Amino acid sequence: MALLVDAIALLVDTMPLLVDTIALLVDAMALLVDAMPLLVDAMALFVDAIALFVDTMPLLVDAIALLVDIIISLATFFYGDSSFRNVRHR
Repeated sequence: MALLVDAIALLVDTMPLLVDTIALLVDAMALLVDAMPLLVDAMALFVDAIALFVDTMPLLVDAIALLVDIIISLATFFYGDSSFRNVRHR
């Protein structure tokens, strides 16, 4: 009989911990639900950033081509067309 009373007392002592654990689990799930829209927004921003990066790549290629043209033009101007022509067409 004493063992049964001890088991019931232990169960009664454990109940508030179980209730607190369930409450913490519910709070954690609520925080997760609150975080979901933020995660979706962050993913949308990431996709937008990738799209902007892809959109700027042609501009970067054009800028590099323009720089190469400037270098060739300057070399032609300073070194003359005949001496630079051999270097350029190698």
